[in-house]
Amino acid sequence: MRKPVIVERILYPHEWAFQALESLRDSDVLHKEGVKAFYYAISLIMREYIERRFQIHAPSQTTDEFLAGIQKTPVFSDQNKVSLSNFMSSCDMVKYAGEEAGDTECAAIFQATSRFVQDTMIVEAVAPEQPAATIEPTKNEPAIVDSNESKVHDGYSR
Repeated sequence: MRKPVIVERILYPHEWAFQALESLRDSDVLHKEGVKAFYYAISLIMREYIERRFQIHAPSQTTDEFLAGIQKTPVFSDQNKVSLSNFMSSCDMVKYAGEEAGDTECAAIFQATSRFVQDTMIVEAVAPEQPAATIEPTKNEPAIVDSNESKVHDGYSR
């Protein structure tokens, strides 16, 4: 019997962001390393999500550069621009100005990040995905994984 071929699926930006947020919450950075470390981490998640989702190099820009740049692009709604401005300002105040933030503020910034990702995620117009972690080849036909397109076909030219 042949071994099953495992096909890894690339995560959508929102899937990556939700996993990163879950990891941040599970790591308990807030209580282990402090508020500043938490704000650095959540800011990086937001910037990385924006880069993955909108191809804007947010992690390498200053907040001022980033905010000026989003004003010029149509990919963000006016509401998104305000949300991002408030988010970045809040993060910078804690990270650089030494502003204190309690559990309530940390929960709010976490929810704001999650909500932004939810509001801007890619929505597919296809049927729900079927679980396909492994693909079993048929008895007489070899399965071939096309690494360029992540598709499995029967291996015969037609």
